[in-house]
Parts: sequence; structure tokens; C-alpha cells
Amino acid sequence: MSFNEKLPEWLAPGTEPPESKKVSGWAPADKPPAYYFNWLFHRAYLALKELQEKAAAKLNFDNHVNDNKKHPLYGVTTGTANAYVISFSPQPSGYTDGMEVVLKLHSDSKAGASTININNLGVKSLKKANGNDATNLKANGIYTFRYNATTGNFILQGEGGTGNAIPSDVLVGKTFSNDAGEQTGTMPNHGAKGVIMPTTARQNFGGGYYQAFSVEGDPDLVSGNIVAGKNIFGVNGTAVLRNMNLGNPIWTEKYYWSVTAGYTKFFVPSKDNIYLYMTNGTSVLEKREMTRGILQWSIEMSDGIQDAVVDSKENLWVLTYNKVRKFDSYGNFTDYTAMGGGLHIHIDANDNLYILGSNGKAVSMTSGGGQTVGILNR
Repeated sequence: MSFNEKLPEWLAPGTEPPESKKVSGWAPADKPPAYYFNWLFHRAYLALKELQEKAAAKLNFDNHVNDNKKHPLYGVTTGTANAYVISFSPQPSGYTDGMEVVLKLHSDSKAGASTININNLGVKSLKKANGNDATNLKANGIYTFRYNATTGNFILQGEGGTGNAIPSDVLVGKTFSNDAGEQTGTMPNHGAKGVIMPTTARQNFGGGYYQAFSVEGDPDLVSGNIVAGKNIFGVNGTAVLRNMNLGNPIWTEKYYWSVTAGYTKFFVPSKDNIYLYMTNGTSVLEKREMTRGILQWSIEMSDGIQDAVVDSKENLWVLTYNKVRKFDSYGNFTDYTAMGGGLHIHIDANDNLYILGSNGKAVSMTSGGGQTVGILNR
């Protein structure tokens, strides 16, 4: 506080009385000289001036000490976990912007928000600088907070580590910190893997850190290069391998099925290598799916079966003992009987049909079934 009364300023120094006069004092008949009074008034002025100056300095010091922006308040909390209480002496007049308090917590905080109530001035939240709640506070930990009048809460200062990383998220041997303090990573470092080449078995790689690597690819990994019925890395094969010398399928997977009766005398693959035609060697003709033998249709050939070929339109030409029968892909047929039976039948690249007859002559056949010495163009 300031002084209201003006100092009795007296600047004439005067002359100091002798010690004997200071001791005996003035006698009733004495007439003190003016210079003694000047000395007394001047000394009184100087003393009063000194008292005012030192009182003002003391006031400034007290104000400085009580400035909680420059001098923090320190104490040990009470109350319950997350709802901390503390009292300071001298008591602060209120929460002011930038007010600093240093709290030694008496207990760990629990999950959720924590608060502080100072000298019953009101409950205030304890926050981090990013606005999140100050969590994972530890008993006997000493924490510094400053009051933010704009947000109305205390902000943790120098909070240290934060984030949600755990040791398994950080490379082995590397250190980091979070709310739980400084920790050491445990994530394995597998280093460079280079180029991973596919093999016949799955290659499993454990969890951890890997430097950049690549998995080899091949432009030949297409369905046409994979045998039908096989799947390589998700690509289904469509290719059917054939023996180029014999014209017979090379089986990529072994399947078994039952024919109608007896043994198979012949089979004729379709042009698309999906179906085949087969006979039991006597009278039953069947169309089956090539790889698994699923029956498409079957027919009884009462006059036997000698030979068969497939033309470019997927028509099956069957030579019996006494006629030629043409089947479409659905099993519908047309008979040609004029030339009689035969032993073998052949078709060329232009769908010209040739028959070796049972009489030992090679002939061709017209679409009407008549014999000719030429070739049949259908």
C-alpha cells in the first residue's frame, strides 16, 4: 500500500548538540540555538524518509513473493484420486491467468479426467497442452501446472513423453517415452529381404520391421500357360496338354469313371479340348467332359461302331458297319447309308471327309450319302 502523508522535508543540516546536552536535555532557562533545531528537524526528516522507502521496498517484495506467475505455489495434495485438493498459505486471492502451482500428488490418478481445487476457490481440470486430460499421474510425482484463464483449466508443463506407442511398436534396442516413462522397443528388425521368389510352399515371415523388398512376378503367369484343373497363385489354368505325336490327351490329374460296359475302343477329342467321344467297343457311344468324365449324352448304336472323327464345326462323324452317322454337339444326328459301312474314316483340314470302305476302296461321300471318286466339300 502507498503512504498518504507528505514527508516533513527539512534540508538544512544544522549542528549536532554535544553529547552532554543530549544526555541532560534543555534546562528551563535555556534558549537553544537555531542550528540545533535545524539538526533535529533534518535528522527527523531523514529518518522518516528512510522508513517510507524501506516500507515501500518491503511492500514491493511481498507483492513479488505473492506473484504466482513468477513464484509458484508448492504443496502436497489431499482428497481422492482424480479429485485433488490443496491449500496454500498465504491463500491466493483467486485463479489468475498464468498462475503456477507445483503439486506433489498423494495418490495415483485413475482412468479419466483429474481435477484440482485450490483453497476452495473452485474445481479446475488438469489438462495437457493439446487439450487432452492429464492422465496416468503418479503418487509422489511432482507436476507443474499453469492456469489458463481462456480455457479455465490448469495446463501440465513439460509433460514429457506422450502418445500410445508400446514396446512392440518400436524397433528392438530403440528407446522412446510415453505416459509410462522411458521404454525400450522390442519389435524385431528383419532388415533387407531383397527379392522374394515364389516356391512350391508358402513362405511365412514373422511380425516386425522389414526394409523395402519385392516379390518376383512373371508375365507367363496366365491361364493359357497353366494346365486346366490347376490353380497357381489364384490363376485358374485352361491349357490342355496333348501328345503331338499321338493326338492323345496327357492327363494332368488322374480321374476315374465307369464306361457303359467293357473297354474303350477309341476316343475322339473335341476341337476345344473340353469334351471327348468314346465307345465301349460294341454299340454304345458317349460324350464326356474330358478331365472328369462327366457324361454329356449317350446313344445306342445298333449296327456297331468302327471309327469316328470331329470336323471344324464340332460335328462328330461315326462310321458303323453299314452307314455313316453325323452328330451335332447336342447328340442330334443324321444318317448317311448309301455308301454302306467301312473300316476307317478321316477328315482333312478343309473338312473333306474320306472313308476306307469294307470293300477295300477309299471313297468320299456327298452330303446326300452318295459315293464319289472326288472329295466331299460340305
